[in-house]
Amino acid sequence: MLEVLLGLAIIALLAGVLIGGSSHLISEQAVTPHDVFWKAVQEARKAALKSEREVRLRFDARTKRFVLLDGRAPSRLAADGVTREEAALKEFAVPVPEGAELTVDFLSATKGGNMILVGGLMMEGQP
Repeated sequence: MLEVLLGLAIIALLAGVLIGGSSHLISEQAVTPHDVFWKAVQEARKAALKSEREVRLRFDARTKRFVLLDGRAPSRLAADGVTREEAALKEFAVPVPEGAELTVDFLSATKGGNMILVGGLMMEGQP
């Protein structure tokens, strides 16, 4: 009798998890540029941690995509012979409604002297 009740409890637990998870997948929420940006940031961090190399994230305004670039890979000369191209590690298309403009401005790095952020605390680093 105890085994039957335990089996029913496990089945009910699994059903609750699957129903809760599937409702999130079925919901028709539009993907926003904000969501795509944070997905690209997560992928950039993961790629940098796995490869132990610099990974850069940029936005291509012409194709409306976030692009992950290997920071150490050499750039190559484009077909026009003037501009330089870099091979993308991964691209993330940004959904933009018809007729809407999308601009992405990344904050520039600021000089903080010898200050570094460690565990959420600003500390003085060695020069």
